[in-house]
Amino acid sequence: MKTMDDIYNADTLYDSFLEIRKPIKYKKSVQLYGFDALSYISDTIKAHEDGTTAYHKGVEFTISERGKVRHITPVPFKERVPVHALCKEILIPELRKKLIYDNCASLKGRGIDMQRDRVVVHLKRYYARYGTNEGYALFSDFSKYFDNLDHELLIKEMGKVIKDEEVLKEVQLILDAYKIDGSKLSDEEFELCKNGVYDSNKYYRNPKQGPERYINKSVGIGSELSQIAGVYYPTRIDNYVKIVRGCTEYGRYNDDFYIFHPDKEFLLDVFEGIKAIAKELKLHINERKTRLVKLNQPFVFLKVRYHLTETGKVTRSYTAKTFIRERRKLKKFKKKLDAQELTMETIEAQYRSWRGHVMRCRNKQSKNAKPMYSNWKAVQTTDKLFKELFGYLPK
Repeated sequence: MKTMDDIYNADTLYDSFLEIRKPIKYKKSVQLYGFDALSYISDTIKAHEDGTTAYHKGVEFTISERGKVRHITPVPFKERVPVHALCKEILIPELRKKLIYDNCASLKGRGIDMQRDRVVVHLKRYYARYGTNEGYALFSDFSKYFDNLDHELLIKEMGKVIKDEEVLKEVQLILDAYKIDGSKLSDEEFELCKNGVYDSNKYYRNPKQGPERYINKSVGIGSELSQIAGVYYPTRIDNYVKIVRGCTEYGRYNDDFYIFHPDKEFLLDVFEGIKAIAKELKLHINERKTRLVKLNQPFVFLKVRYHLTETGKVTRSYTAKTFIRERRKLKKFKKKLDAQELTMETIEAQYRSWRGHVMRCRNKQSKNAKPMYSNWKAVQTTDKLFKELFGYLPK
């Protein structure tokens, strides 16, 4: 395993800078760093040698993603460079070895499309094993997952794989930047957030109203460390379900997970075990989103509707909201085009990307390959709207 001396190396840090700037070259902070990259890298290495390395939160803000408000806490760009190098060279290669195959979030070579494909694989495997579509599917997730990752327990779980104390100290430094500022909370709120569910959307804008104090949890959305931490942290739950209880038809995408099994009582018993481990990890099961459904009925996971038929065929389609959202977006694009706030090239590129995603084919090399998702009529309707608004349909 590589050490921190390998991370705080001029070549490694410069390669890290070149890699993370690719999609954000237009940003001012990236361009300013690029003008004097070697000096910034030299300062980063010197701070490490002097033991003065420190990490900070960037400008906090919220975004609305499909109607869900998310609190974003980015890392300042000059600090993103060593964080990316640490994750790429040490954390991801080492922690990935301990992940189950059906854990697909935020990993190169995997992703949301693979997780959706794994649901289909598990449904087909279920039918092949039991010869029926009768059974149950359990779905659940964790409340405010990234806001409530406990720093001490996260370091402890990482320490089971990563034995280098210097690496763990660096991870702790990064986590310290995200600890919850308790001075923005009343005494009652402080105790509630410390022992219960903390919601950053609710509290981060509060003015300081108490003494300086902190809660050592939350990793924030915006740091690359948050991604690998979120993927790895519930690995004990993955191993419990897959290995201890033998539920092979199980998958997890960040905080969302599912299990397929013919025995309802067995599933409920497995879920009790999951809740016990979650309590030890100080994670909070979202009871409102937890549901047990019959496997022979259509169900939705990761915005896709699946159905296992009596013959063992699996159908999948995007939910209606996917197309409603795109049609609303196209109408807004038309207004912005008329106001000269957007170019036709930008609109066409967005629509090509979206359409290519929802019309994903089984075999990219075949010209006549059938789409994986049965949304052809909804796609045709959206194509028709695009043509009505802009006068033509992109090839």
